[in-house]
Amino acid sequence: MNNDPLPTPYSNREIREIKNLANNIYGAYDKSMKAKYESMSLGWAFGMWSTWMNGQVSNYFAKPGQYSDSQTSIEQEVDSSGNKRWFDKDGRYCIEKTDENGDTNYYYEDTGELVTDQSMMEPIVKHVPDVVQGIWYSLK
Repeated sequence: MNNDPLPTPYSNREIREIKNLANNIYGAYDKSMKAKYESMSLGWAFGMWSTWMNGQVSNYFAKPGQYSDSQTSIEQEVDSSGNKRWFDKDGRYCIEKTDENGDTNYYYEDTGELVTDQSMMEPIVKHVPDVVQGIWYSLK
């Protein structure tokens, strides 16, 4: 009989680390890991498909006049008279007016005086949601 003491057992942490190393290197999954990866991949694929499918159904049955949150156009802002609005280099609001000769001039909105330095004019733009209509209502 051998009177040597028993070897020190592995701790739970060491057992998990050895198991994870074997799973990552060899792909030798036990049954629980295999089930976990299969259900995780199926769930991930189903989640992506259901997100895509919900969007497709929503687009198909979109009522006329609905606005799309994801599709926008950029338009230049206009004032109540239909004149395009601009910023000058100092950040003051200006409007664009075309005279009877076809010349375009810029005037300050607050004072109405002519803008002399037109070199750094920037348009004031806004994002306008596009109107969408589903195929279902188009074919009716």
